[in-house]
Amino acid sequence: IRDLRLRGIPAYPAFLVTNRSPWDSNPNLFQEEPLPLGSISNSTVVHCNESGKWSIYDSDEKGFNNSPGLWSDSKTTALLLGDSFVHGACVDPGEDFGGQIRLKYPKTINLGQRGNGPLLQLAGIREYGASLKPDYVFWFYTENNDLDNLRKEIDSSFLRRYLDPKFQQGLMNRTAGVDEFIETFTEYNYKLAQKTANPSLVTHLKFILFLRSLRKRVGLEVSPASHSSNEWKLLQGIRLFQTGGPSNIDPPKSEKSIGVSKDKLMYSMWFEQLPNFNKVLRSADDAVRSWGGQLVFVFLPEGNRFVDPSNKVYTLRTEVLSIVEALGVPIIDATDVIGDG
Repeated sequence: IRDLRLRGIPAYPAFLVTNRSPWDSNPNLFQEEPLPLGSISNSTVVHCNESGKWSIYDSDEKGFNNSPGLWSDSKTTALLLGDSFVHGACVDPGEDFGGQIRLKYPKTINLGQRGNGPLLQLAGIREYGASLKPDYVFWFYTENNDLDNLRKEIDSSFLRRYLDPKFQQGLMNRTAGVDEFIETFTEYNYKLAQKTANPSLVTHLKFILFLRSLRKRVGLEVSPASHSSNEWKLLQGIRLFQTGGPSNIDPPKSEKSIGVSKDKLMYSMWFEQLPNFNKVLRSADDAVRSWGGQLVFVFLPEGNRFVDPSNKVYTLRTEVLSIVEALGVPIIDATDVIGDG
């Protein structure tokens, strides 16, 4: 973003509000400051870099990763909902799901956004789908994090309001307000990042002499790089309370020494979200049916299930698909396709 701005291109990051506490504490705040579901509109958006090449795209009239002009009055064929996979991480423009589907169905609008979970996808239906009334709404479910994202989203009293069919922020007609919010938020944090990236000599010396920095330099601190996931951090937290606190110079312990399996912990936490998932998906299906559209559920499997199929976490696929089948929603399961490949 810095490099693009130095070239005169006003670039912005792919945007996601993770701190929803202001809207939770003030239920009417959205009337003044909308909670965005996309990025800034009609701008250069920097998404991600996983292979040494930046994924950069030009956002559409509403701030999403689409070709320009799709929000016209003509009928929308398909609406895509999902997280970073649907958003287009980390591929070139046109190689994302929306770009590929538009090769055959040009009136396809992609609302995918990094970090989205089921409740934010329902929000997309309420805010944009209800106005577009597409023939088909493709709900992309990501096995490796959707139930975990839902676990966090359901804690937000503001996001839970989207379970009410009558609630919406009116984002379809508030693009200017969304852009203003993102502009203010981005510029504030951009200045902080610039300050951090260019520390003063005194600040730099303080960092060098900082005790933890010295420990790293002389090799007394072991970083558990192979266990950097949120689940592992939670397990380390459990161990902290069980043992009185491990030293950060200790090498990472095995799951057995912590006394709880990471997989069992994940299974338990995610299993608890199935009733919430059922409620969210039912609300989405009801909304799409209300305008005569068809909701289609697309299951995207986690790659590790093909390496470790006995992992208990992956049995949740059966539970999830059973919920979808009970609602009468058609399913596209990529597990079978990838498994056969």
